[in-house]
Amino acid sequence: PALVVELDAMEENVRSLAKFMSAYPSVSVRSHAKTHKTPEIASMQVQQPQSCGICCQKVSEAVALANVCGDMLLSSGLVSPAKARR
Repeated sequence: PALVVELDAMEENVRSLAKFMSAYPSVSVRSHAKTHKTPEIASMQVQQPQSCGICCQKVSEAVALANVCGDMLLSSGLVSPAKARR
């Protein structure tokens, strides 16, 4: 599998969200990594002014993005102690 991205459009979407959220300075943004699952895109998202971290659905996604973002929300329940240790 390969992720193919129209880079200009993606960068504009990231900027557009940041611009929209600037009207709500007390609100933080936690982007969901489920659609891209890549450290490069997650890094772009967490560098935005109101970003407070990344949301991941699975433990494997959180592990893959751990070096990019120190504040992650795991949005699904853990099903085993082994997954919690990861």
